Amino acid sequence: MSERWAAGADPGRANVARVYDFLLGGSHNFEVDREMARRMIATAGDAAMVVRANRAFLRRAVRELGEAGIRQFLDIGAGIPTVGNTHEVAPPGSKVVYVDYDPVAVAHAQVLLTEDPNTEAVQGDLREPDLLLRMAETTDLLDFGQPVAILLLAVLPFVKDEERPREAVAHLRDAVAPGSFLVVSHGAGDAAPTDEVQDLYAKKATSTITLRSREQVAGFLDGWEVQPPGVVWLSAWRPDEEPKDAAASVMYGAMGRKS
Repeated sequence: MSERWAAGADPGRANVARVYDFLLGGSHNFEVDREMARRMIATAGDAAMVVRANRAFLRRAVRELGEAGIRQFLDIGAGIPTVGNTHEVAPPGSKVVYVDYDPVAVAHAQVLLTEDPNTEAVQGDLREPDLLLRMAETTDLLDFGQPVAILLLAVLPFVKDEERPREAVAHLRDAVAPGSFLVVSHGAGDAAPTDEVQDLYAKKATSTITLRSREQVAGFLDGWEVQPPGVVWLSAWRPDEEPKDAAASVMYGAMGRKS
């Protein structure tokens, strides 16, 4: 690992971005992260399958956005840009800004993206959307006067209800041009063992999570034109092939367009 990574990392406490990286088959993680991942699998079923379903959803969504003419992507809560991330799937020449709350994840992302002039990583907090947008603008990669895709994949569960996540998403919606898109994936509170997962995160990780129902997830798309097939299980969102058990992903996915 690079010194920038090691300097800010806490090898004694699991980190969400590094756990996610491990579940995707990446190498940017510590043993504590791997142990957390194994506990997640034991507590909440096949966590690796869920994470990979989320990454497959990202790939399909970015592909669809590219076909719709989108060439700007604001990926919020991106963590470490590991295997198959947005800039690797988007059409050639697309501009991608990754945003994450975790300074360690951002520092490592910046190292990984050093040689890509169309991609940058910045630190930002979804709970402070105005500041987040200003940080994204400092990269000089995105033009918010033109359509942009906002990606909120598996990040909203880390914002508590009292931290007003719906207002934050509405702020982002109001800040982007017509023709922009929003992509959301979110853990299903009406399908997953919420209490067990919450307890595990509270004891072992640096973040807590809030899982939400399908109706609650749909609320994040207020003011957007929800694109077919609506708010559905991740594996059922425009699948490359018919899923055997779409509900097994225990996450919802959706895309909205600003008219």
